[in-house]
Amino acid sequence: MIQYFKIDYHRCMFKGSIAQIVKLPWDRMNPVDLAFLSTVTGREFADSLRAGAEHYKNDGKILQMISEELQTDNLVYRDYSKKGDHVDMLLHFFDELKLWSKVSESVKEAGIEYVKGMSALSGEEKMMCIISREKELPVIFTKIVDSHNWKDFGLGFYEKYLRDHIVWDGEEGGHADLVGHIDVDQKVLDSFWKLRLKMYEAVPLS
Repeated sequence: MIQYFKIDYHRCMFKGSIAQIVKLPWDRMNPVDLAFLSTVTGREFADSLRAGAEHYKNDGKILQMISEELQTDNLVYRDYSKKGDHVDMLLHFFDELKLWSKVSESVKEAGIEYVKGMSALSGEEKMMCIISREKELPVIFTKIVDSHNWKDFGLGFYEKYLRDHIVWDGEEGGHADLVGHIDVDQKVLDSFWKLRLKMYEAVPLS
């Protein structure tokens, strides 16, 4: 059983890794590679949320967040309008547009390493990572959205995915607020954000 406690969230070491992520040269990264990494992290997010949810079966706020992330029909784009995990929308368009073959090999390898790192965590630890990313991803996703004209690359579906999550996570009463009462462990988040940074740094620059 891991020990965790209230922390001064904004003074933690992992904020340095997040700052590095925000400052990455997103506009020099291949748009398909970035979208691919979201298929990886999106699938891992859904799996981690299911694993972590076992510890919060009676927490109404967590259950509300889960209902808006998993097996929901609130993410719609063009011909995609069905119940599923949010990542299923990305997978749908990657299949439809035959994008898998356009992903850089180094990025595929980085995705495998990221999943391997996350699989080593317990359900409680995975939930801590989810709590942290619900707070931090709106800023990171905004940087990614602003880095490219996604429709020019035929990736309007990915822009839609990012913009919707910026709203869901960052708005008042949104997912960051819903999970804000859960305690976290700084060491877990330090490792998580370093893992996330390493994954993004694997994307080749133009």
